[in-house]
Amino acid sequence: MKSLRWNLDALYPGFESQEFKDDFERFEKELVEFQAWTQENFKTTDQASETLQEYLRREIEHRKLIQRLSAYCHLTLSVDSKDEAAKRAQNGLRNHLGDMTQLEVRFIQFIKQLENLEDLIRSSEFLLEHEFYLLEKKQEADHLLSVEEEVVIANMQNTGSMAFGTLQGDLTANLMIEVDLPEGRQQLPLAAVRNLAYSTDAAVRRIGYDSQQ
Repeated sequence: MKSLRWNLDALYPGFESQEFKDDFERFEKELVEFQAWTQENFKTTDQASETLQEYLRREIEHRKLIQRLSAYCHLTLSVDSKDEAAKRAQNGLRNHLGDMTQLEVRFIQFIKQLENLEDLIRSSEFLLEHEFYLLEKKQEADHLLSVEEEVVIANMQNTGSMAFGTLQGDLTANLMIEVDLPEGRQQLPLAAVRNLAYSTDAAVRRIGYDSQQ
């Protein structure tokens, strides 16, 4: 069978590599620094334009790092759902979900105070590039709970819906099904059986459907 693995060296050589460890450590360090910055700088709306711009710059860089780390975990688990190193790293990222939610809630609460947000956006080319995002966050403010409540919900999501989704993914990824194909009986992963629905052969599509019943 052709290998279903791909080369992820463009991201990291491995979970035990110094590159991955350094980036994970940097992620945690920057998250703490970012939290301290928001706590200090969102106390007042003086210099609101500068505060918005600095927040967005920090958020962009922080998200780039998170996406790189999470992409490596996700892509690894996509081809090997039993990879324990990937699971540990993914759980490590998810354990900070409450902290990241705290950052976003503080930001939205700060934006809510800015009655002249649209004027501030028009006064800066950088803010104008993020106009849709900023106005969207302003709308979200009307449906926002307190920081403490939003963090509790985020943590519940981590141990609830996300955990269930991970379990469901692990079970379906490792479920093998016997399929009577025209070329003979084969044992295929559930995902491969589902893909039979896209066969150009109607008989194969029917076999795929019946095999899942």
